[in-house]
Formats: sequence, C-alpha cells, structure tokens
Amino acid sequence: MLSPKFKSLVVFILFSTGGVSAQNLDALFESGVQDAQRFVQGYFNPAMELGIHNLSGGWYNSGKSKKTLAFEVSLIGNVSTWSEKQESFLLNTASYSNLKFSDGAQEKYVATVLGNSSTSAYAEESLGEDLPNIRTDFSLPAGLRSEGIQFLPSAFLQASLGLIKGIEIKGRFLPSVSSNDLSVSMLGGGVQFDISEILPLDRVLPLGISFLLGYTQLDANYQIESNQSIESQIISRNMSLIVSTRLPVFNLYGGVGLISGSSDLNLLGTYQIASGVNFVDPIALQSEVSDIGVTLGAKLKLGFFRLNVDHSFSEFNTTRAGINIGLR
Repeated sequence: MLSPKFKSLVVFILFSTGGVSAQNLDALFESGVQDAQRFVQGYFNPAMELGIHNLSGGWYNSGKSKKTLAFEVSLIGNVSTWSEKQESFLLNTASYSNLKFSDGAQEKYVATVLGNSSTSAYAEESLGEDLPNIRTDFSLPAGLRSEGIQFLPSAFLQASLGLIKGIEIKGRFLPSVSSNDLSVSMLGGGVQFDISEILPLDRVLPLGISFLLGYTQLDANYQIESNQSIESQIISRNMSLIVSTRLPVFNLYGGVGLISGSSDLNLLGTYQIASGVNFVDPIALQSEVSDIGVTLGAKLKLGFFRLNVDHSFSEFNTTRAGINIGLR
C-alpha cells in the first residue's frame, strides 16, 4: 500500500501545515491507476483552481503609477474562500473500471478536497472465471471542511519601482520555505502602465488609470520517501484595468481583469499495492483557469507608511491586506 505520508498530498496542494483525513486515498489504487487518476482529478481540481486565484491578485493599490525612481516595498497577505459548489463533484461509477459505491448507487456527489463528509466505496478485482473476486472496502476521502478549514491563506513580499513615462515595474517573491520534507518557493513579476499620464488624462480627470500585467509562479515539492515525491507548479497571470482616486492621504481603487493560469501536480516514484503490482509515476494532474475578477479597495498613506485592504470577486473570493513602506 502507499505510504501513510500520502495524506500529506492535501497539505501539499494547499501549501498549509494543517492535516486532513485522506488516509484512504491510497486504497483507490486497488481499483487501478486509471480509476485513481480520474478520481483525484475531480477531488483536487477545485483546490488547484483555488491556488491560481489566490496568487493572481495583490499587484496594485493605486491606478497611478509611481514617479521615476519612486519605490514601495510591501508585505501582502491573502485569504481566499470558496462556496459550497466547490466542495463536491458528481462521481458516476459507470466511468470507472472497478470503483463502486457500497450502497449500490451508480452516481452521487462526493467530497472534493475542499469538502466535508467521506463516502463508503469498494473496488472489486476479477482474478479469473474459477477464482473469487477480490473486494477492497474503503472510504473516499473527506476534505478540509471536515477539519474546520474554510479558507486558504498565503503571504509574500513585493517591491515596486517607478520608471519613465508612467511605467512601474514590480517583483514578488516568497523565499524558499522548507518544513520537514516540504519545500515551497515563489517568484513573480509585473508591469503597470499609467494610461492617464501617457494620454495625458491626469490633467483632465482627478483619477489614475492604469493597465497591469502580472505573472506569478509557485513551485513546491514534497518528499514522501527516498524514491517517492510529489511535485507541483502553479502559474497565475493577471491582466487588469485599474482606476483610483488621486488624493494626498486616503484613496479608493478598483480594477477589473482577466485571471488565468495553470496548475500541475505529479505523483512521482514507484508505488506497490497489496496484490504486488507496481505503479510508476502514477498520477499527473493539470487544471487551467480563465476567469474575470473585480477588485475594490482602499489605501491610507501616512508619510512613508501606507496601508491598503481590498477584496476580489471571482470564482474564488480573496480578501487581502498590504503593509507598505515607500518613497514618494
């Protein structure tokens, strides 16, 4: 059977330190690798999309780009939430080779990694005409809500620098974080173009209007055993039109844009089930996102110190806060 550490796959995909009851996820391999691949794609897909949304924002707190050589360094924290529809998916056993529900139902909604209760199931393998079938009973795993977890947090550092002609460049990173066998790192870059200055609309309208492009990449690795590991990569892109007021101390800002990206997760190594069959690199998951998001926020500026908060509305909502230190 798979290592008990396989339950850390849930921890890994959500980049958190909490646990979730997924100890029976490995039993799916008794049903065959194709059944396991199909199930875990549906089980983890909402969390993979959640990761893309979580990393897509936080790129701006003003529609006005910084002046030449003006800079700002920020610590940004995000909290993303999900709705009930992301907590379950419809599992039809007709699409599976060996997986069956214990109560005989052909299809029912079962928990995703974000969901709640587990479901009783079994896998039945035929050994031949003259031999009895082998039946393995197990429970499909519950999700994070069963552990009382209803949000995904993240945090990173970001720096911005104003260049000429209303251009502002941005960089974000999370230093490589290692805990036991888990390592996570993140890098990203963006550019903001001040449309109001280029046209120049800033002489006519008391608003800052900008266009932003942002790219974030997060890489993570979880070492299960010496020859077994889980690798994941999340790529998140943001393309937004931003508008803000231009007042000395307190300003409102907002943006509408396209959130897109991809998330890949691979279970690597050799895994052996009870019958002695080996599976090599058995799981490869991929999820893609293309969504429209709207952000509304406010920023308070007190000399070198600035504080901003905002909320993004999309398939997964995200609330964030930024502590900023800047010049000019």
